Amino acid sequence: LTSAVALLVVLLVQGRVLRSEARLETRERLRAEARILAEALSVPWSIQGPGFWVDELVDRSGRSTETRLTVMALDGTVVGDTTASGEALGAIENHAGRPEVRNALSLGEGTDERLSNTAHEKQLYVAEQIRHEGRLLGVARASLSLARIEKRTFHLQRSLGVALLAVL
Repeated sequence: LTSAVALLVVLLVQGRVLRSEARLETRERLRAEARILAEALSVPWSIQGPGFWVDELVDRSGRSTETRLTVMALDGTVVGDTTASGEALGAIENHAGRPEVRNALSLGEGTDERLSNTAHEKQLYVAEQIRHEGRLLGVARASLSLARIEKRTFHLQRSLGVALLAVL
């Protein structure tokens, strides 16, 4: 009985630690992806401005990373998104009021966790400024479903539980 209680306590504590570490690790990954996207966009954007090419780059990048990527102009207009192209892209609501976008514009970067109006699921967002030679051009954002993060954490907890049971 004592071993079972100890096992339960370890699983509960480790579950919280795993969940926290998984979110932190995911946030850092998203930050890196948003920075890479911002860097890839900065020079061409500074030369020709935003255009259809932004959405094409975003779509290609998102497929290779399995991450939702979004790019906004300074006024919050979405100019690229992995979930929409063409007319659907133009129909996406303005993102100027999103917390992570506001923080990225004012502080350099921003994060938020909330239900996505576009993807219709809870997401973790990280946004970074797009700059070229000190000039602010827009915002690059990377996001991932929190359900994916929770699923990964659950699998880690289950593996830990099986391992601890095997020790008993």
